[in-house]
Amino acid sequence: MPKTKVVLDTNVLISGILFGGNPRQILELVIQGKINAYISPAILTEFREVLIRPKFGLTHEECFSIAKEIEDIFCFVFPQITVDFHGAGYKPSPLGGNVFSKYFFLPEIDVMMPIPKDWG
Repeated sequence: MPKTKVVLDTNVLISGILFGGNPRQILELVIQGKINAYISPAILTEFREVLIRPKFGLTHEECFSIAKEIEDIFCFVFPQITVDFHGAGYKPSPLGGNVFSKYFFLPEIDVMMPIPKDWG
């Protein structure tokens, strides 16, 4: 049976690394090699920017180490097309910006997490 292929966004990564719960279980499946996780340069950049925020209390060295582990475990993809959900009627983040513009779709991806609530 082929492995499930997923894209995890910054929120899932941060939650899994720092807080646990279902996001951590997903990361554990990735680490164990039971599912394949994909990441784009845009998601990795956002992840680094969020991880270093003072509210998480991590040192620069800890952030670098965590980001390096993600780079080593995840498969990199360099999408030619990203999706802008604002044009599709998606409600923008209350924090501002288009939080889903960094997402990409590839035929080999089975699941994108999280799935926007507006999708159904």
